[in-house]
Amino acid sequence: MKNCFFRITAILSIAVVFNVCKKSDDGNDDTILAALLYVADLSSGNCATITKNSSSLYNATLTSVPKGGCNQATLAGSDVAGRAALINANFDAYSALATSLNCSVATTNLITSAKNTTLAANTQAAFDNLVATTKYVPIQDLRLEGAPVVTKSAFGLALGLSESDVLSWKLLTVDQNRNAQNLINLATFAGGAGDVACVTAISNKVSSDFKGFLGLDPSAITKATITGVAQITCQYGTSAVVANKCATLNTEF
Repeated sequence: MKNCFFRITAILSIAVVFNVCKKSDDGNDDTILAALLYVADLSSGNCATITKNSSSLYNATLTSVPKGGCNQATLAGSDVAGRAALINANFDAYSALATSLNCSVATTNLITSAKNTTLAANTQAAFDNLVATTKYVPIQDLRLEGAPVVTKSAFGLALGLSESDVLSWKLLTVDQNRNAQNLINLATFAGGAGDVACVTAISNKVSSDFKGFLGLDPSAITKATITGVAQITCQYGTSAVVANKCATLNTEF
């Protein structure tokens, strides 16, 4: 639903711009160009979800969520009610996916139970704590921000990965990012329910849908087989390990 909203918003925004262009012949091309660039800007860039562990350590998860969707209201809800709506939507997506993959009743029951528990825990105090410890920061490109971590990791060093290698990788689209998250979360429930057939179905779908994506495709373990990256995590703060530090993030709290 959120993805659809973004697409509709962008389409409507562009439609307004073209409508203005059609009705007005005053030569104000700068205004029209600025409006088009604004719409394009919202759909560009990536997102860092930053969690404050302490005053000296911050963890950042870098994803392909575009700049226009990199905010609390979209990703966590603007208030308790908004967060509840997101929780319902997310768990309903897990249930629908479980049905499509013929997962067991035990898996769907576990999803329902977890949904109810999560909704019950969605109190004002919990929401306030989330807001106080989590920030959503637009970034230019998750590959640029996370390249130092990848190249300095044991994995990156073993493969001899360079920054140019990381920058050549593909990124997930908005829809792919959402689908990947749903599959990963469903796998957790299926595993907890001992639903082996469902876990296998999820694994096969992930390998097929995200071929070559590091972190998703289990066969993407060499320079030749890695063609994309799902997300990268990095840190900053005085307690952060040097090899784990983000490229530029360091003052977001």
